[in-house]
Amino acid sequence: MKKLSVFPATSNLPIQLDATCNGIQHLASLIGDLKLAKLVNLMNSKPCEKPVDLYSYSLKLIDDDVKTFISNNPQYSRLTLIKFNRKMVKKSIMTKSYNVTLKGTEQYVLNMFRKEFDKEQNIMYFKPLKSKDPDIKFTIQQIGLLTKIIYNVLYTIHPELKLLVDYLAAMAKILNKLNQPIV
Repeated sequence: MKKLSVFPATSNLPIQLDATCNGIQHLASLIGDLKLAKLVNLMNSKPCEKPVDLYSYSLKLIDDDVKTFISNNPQYSRLTLIKFNRKMVKKSIMTKSYNVTLKGTEQYVLNMFRKEFDKEQNIMYFKPLKSKDPDIKFTIQQIGLLTKIIYNVLYTIHPELKLLVDYLAAMAKILNKLNQPIV
């Protein structure tokens, strides 16, 4: 990103965000998505209400998407062996607003696994870090499918979010080509 070389800009807009998924709060505001705004605690709530947790909510969607995918592709039923938790998906969801790529999401997913090379089959497998079961292992293709599901989870239920993120990425490319700062 280029540094602003002229005079600094000052905004007097009253921004009041609670830093719960802060980047996604901004995106939800920009696209006017009330459902997403509620999921990142931008909407009024009663003092007795617990804050909504977007990551836990996303877990349920990911589980549902995996089950739907498997119902149409039973050869991938091994994916149900992965026990997702909030920590596993948080970085992938959180970095949406920072234009994380599919490749970046794959790296976050791979960080949840350890590599194990099977010499007999001459293939690399990925095992969940916490699993002690020797039979729970996945190929890079299975990890790739899982990555796509995680990467697209918010875009599936909030398609406007995908449009905005794509637009912002395109604008960043143009500004970089023009050697202009992103402000």
